[in-house]
Amino acid sequence: MFFASAAFLAGLALLTIPWWLHRLNAHSSEQHTFSSLFLMRASEAPVNLRKRLQHLTLLALRWLLLIAACLAFAEPILKLAGDDTAPSEAMEHRIIVIDTSLSMARNDHAPIRAARVEARDLIDDLPTGGKAALVTAADALTLLVPLTDDTTRLTGALAGIDPASTRLAMAGLMSRVSTLTDTLLAPGERARVYVISDFQATGLPDQFNALVAGMVWPTELVPVVDAEEAAGNRTIVRMHTGPNSTLDVTVQSFAAPGAEVTLKLGQNDDPIGEQSVFVPENGSATATFTLPESDTDARRREAVVWTATLEADDSLATDNVRRLAKTDAITASLPVLTISDRAFAYLRAAVAAAAPRFTPQ
Repeated sequence: MFFASAAFLAGLALLTIPWWLHRLNAHSSEQHTFSSLFLMRASEAPVNLRKRLQHLTLLALRWLLLIAACLAFAEPILKLAGDDTAPSEAMEHRIIVIDTSLSMARNDHAPIRAARVEARDLIDDLPTGGKAALVTAADALTLLVPLTDDTTRLTGALAGIDPASTRLAMAGLMSRVSTLTDTLLAPGERARVYVISDFQATGLPDQFNALVAGMVWPTELVPVVDAEEAAGNRTIVRMHTGPNSTLDVTVQSFAAPGAEVTLKLGQNDDPIGEQSVFVPENGSATATFTLPESDTDARRREAVVWTATLEADDSLATDNVRRLAKTDAITASLPVLTISDRAFAYLRAAVAAAAPRFTPQ
């Protein structure tokens, strides 16, 4: 038998507290002088012996309660006879978490390829009796393969992993991974979590304790991209309609050198214009476009969608296109047949609050 959390056995030192309380309650009998022993009434039962037995019973119960609590926290694990595998190896499973966010596709999918290599090495190097589970992390955790020792199944699922079009926020990730790990393990089993990611700066929390919050199981962070490989990306981070029929498009540089880039804007697949702006290293720049006047009837028939395209040579071309839709431009008549003006006024107010794009008539 061994203990998963043997440090809690130090709590056995608390056994001295009940003994100390027992000694406080123990006191010697007081002596009194009587004129004659004939005035004393004989006791029907040995009072002192009964009280002593009560104190000893209470002391034993207190000790048993503290011992049971310490053993429960220490998590004793019984090793079955005939099992010659070392406990540290038999219960060492691996939870492999691979980042599949959009940033893993930069530099022609170099990060995701490196992540597959790291994961394959972890699978091939499983300890004796150990198992592995494969998990992908983007906007949500996805369990691809539960705990298994079938390396063929694991490597087959690994080959089909590709980056998604979503973002991974590292804050809270460890808590979600720990919860998933708890559901995969049987009582008494142990695991080590491996997080393979490029650790994109925009996905990391501002404080380190927010990154490790909820980290219950031993965890290793495996970076797959160094600073040089991660450099050279620019993206459109914001589109905002301004006053006087204008639209602002903001470009952000992430570890990319300063350069002049071209921004193109289209409205419903019709080009509006293009501008060149200088984006400094680790800085941003904004281009302001003047929007054309739209025909009223045309605005009633279709939504207005603006598409901004960034023409720049960087490591991730997927995030160089951004769209902004203005759906409130669509208006539609809502015929109402009624003989009550009061009912129509009530319905018109309700539609204006819940569905302003409809006009009751």
